[in-house]
Amino acid sequence: KDYFVHDRPPRVVNFTKNAGRPLPVFVPPRDKMLPVSKTITYNNTGEFNLSAFYASGGSDARDNGGDMIARWTVLAPKPNISREEKVKIRVTYTQSGVIEIDSVELHETVEEWEAVPTPMPTPIPTAKPTPAPVGSNSSTAAAQAAQGERMAIDGEADGEGEGNTKGDDPMDGGKKGGQDVDAEVKSDKTGEGAPDKNKDNAVATVQPTPAPVKMKLVNKIYCSELKFRKINGYGFTPQEMEAACREEMEMAHRDQEILERDELLNKFEGHVLSTKGRIRNGNLKNFVKPEDVDPIVAKYQEADQWVRIKGPAASMEEIQKYFSELTNMTADIIRRFEDDDKLRPALEDLLDTVEEVQDATKDGDPKKAHISKEERKQLHNAASDLEKWAEDEFQKQRGTPGYEKPILTADMLIAKEAELKRMCAAIMGRAPPTPAPTPKPTATPPSPTEGGQSNTTVNDPNPPP
Repeated sequence: KDYFVHDRPPRVVNFTKNAGRPLPVFVPPRDKMLPVSKTITYNNTGEFNLSAFYASGGSDARDNGGDMIARWTVLAPKPNISREEKVKIRVTYTQSGVIEIDSVELHETVEEWEAVPTPMPTPIPTAKPTPAPVGSNSSTAAAQAAQGERMAIDGEADGEGEGNTKGDDPMDGGKKGGQDVDAEVKSDKTGEGAPDKNKDNAVATVQPTPAPVKMKLVNKIYCSELKFRKINGYGFTPQEMEAACREEMEMAHRDQEILERDELLNKFEGHVLSTKGRIRNGNLKNFVKPEDVDPIVAKYQEADQWVRIKGPAASMEEIQKYFSELTNMTADIIRRFEDDDKLRPALEDLLDTVEEVQDATKDGDPKKAHISKEERKQLHNAASDLEKWAEDEFQKQRGTPGYEKPILTADMLIAKEAELKRMCAAIMGRAPPTPAPTPKPTATPPSPTEGGQSNTTVNDPNPPP
């Protein structure tokens, strides 16, 4: 069934030579109806394999189908480096999606010498003899004819530039090129060279000297047909599949290395720019000794220039080495800044815990009535003392330069907070004491006179029948 491409466009078809880079040949046309033919041109490199496959997703390595359409071997001759050789393959995309090769030709461009065609020169016409008047006798006509030939010969001698020799001068005896003109005319008069009556109106011509042949170098293209054979069973050969997989893995590995190197370079550049500004006029300035600010800034300025000039071409090992050198130089500065930055949140958490412990000591819950006032007071005083100590140490730390050894750190506050929580849990979380069990009451025997009857107790050895 014929169909237009507008209704159902075919997929893009690529061609590869010896499993090389794909060459898109058939792209869904919008103004043509299938089948469509195209010509592929390759440089002649000898015998090669040509594969056609769909460019859409899927594996090209599956045999007997898959995305591979067809595969051929082109039997091209060995290349001749002395000339330009092109292999032109005409392929057709049929309506059923089958790719067929119509013809394979080898076009050879050869340089050859060729004669340049030159136009023939136009012959120079001579004067015609004057016809004899009617009624004149034959002797008078012959004399006029001889006189006309004499004038024509004299005219030829005068017209030739190279033939005007000494014999052409009438004073020199009327000789032309060593020939006696009078003798020639005389022989015509005697009848040996008498002019024919049918040739009275003929025109005498002068043959020019032929010019030398000129040659030029031209390119000639010789075309010859090549043979090809179709390979049964689609898909790559095991050797080609192994080579393609190895190349793909190498390319993926190189791409991953390039990506990691670029990420590391961007991270290094960001560290250099941010740290240089923070040490010069930012939040890291208070944690660096005044005499160390300029050397560190100069070092980071040098690193900034290195990133811009040599960074794009540097290897991953060089970037990592330079990055580690700078981070080790500023590690203590950044650590002191981070400790100081954590100090305020740690102090606020500690004060919140102190407030919770103090509220717990004032709790009037009956379930905690077993906790004595001395224990409550002891816990309350411990929390108050810790609060006072933390606030005093914090103020001292604020007055200490950041590049000196810290008096108070966030880790110290966190440890004190944990100790207070354990103390509070040990006192306020203690379970109440278990009360002593109540003894069971014993049964009393009745009076013997009550009711005129005697009742036996449980311990009576002789109960009544």
